[in-house]
Amino acid sequence: MKKSLSFVTLIAAVAILFTGCLTCEKKEFTYQLNKDGSVNLTIKYYNLMSSFSGGSEESEESEEDAETAESTLEADFEDLMNNYVNGSSPESEYTNAVVEAKRLFEENGTLCGEIKMKFASAADAKLFVDAKRKLIIKDFCSNYSETLSVTNGSYDGSSPFVIWDTKAKTLTYTTSVSSAYTEGNTSLLSRWRNR
Repeated sequence: MKKSLSFVTLIAAVAILFTGCLTCEKKEFTYQLNKDGSVNLTIKYYNLMSSFSGGSEESEESEEDAETAESTLEADFEDLMNNYVNGSSPESEYTNAVVEAKRLFEENGTLCGEIKMKFASAADAKLFVDAKRKLIIKDFCSNYSETLSVTNGSYDGSSPFVIWDTKAKTLTYTTSVSSAYTEGNTSLLSRWRNR
């Protein structure tokens, strides 16, 4: 039993030390409110990266760390292609979305991504319309790794909501994405160029 527990502990420690995940620098959300009540949403992901944490605490990177970082980069790129570009990861947060387009592209020396979706209504796009107060309200982020950086709506700095007047037809906000492993982030641009 002790040997099994020690092995499980070792596997867990290795998994924590050598972890990777997809991240980006920022996300830009643009909602276009249409006359028929439908909503178009474009989400743009700036500077797609692999976030790798792990390795030795020494200043020099070991050969094993370099191999692990490279395999993490490859795994994260495959995750990007399989689950996001060719899969349904981004739109799975929006159950009533009709995906119109997805693409990866290079911009300003970084890899960016974009997804365009359409919704039958503002409610389907997770926008709350308060007709009495003539406001449109959006909870701007669902996780704590994002902070609001820019919006064309009103934001008081303390609540997680952005508010627009119902006369607005284009609603935008941008969130900055924080990563615990900022120094370990590696752009996926070179991997995308070599696909």
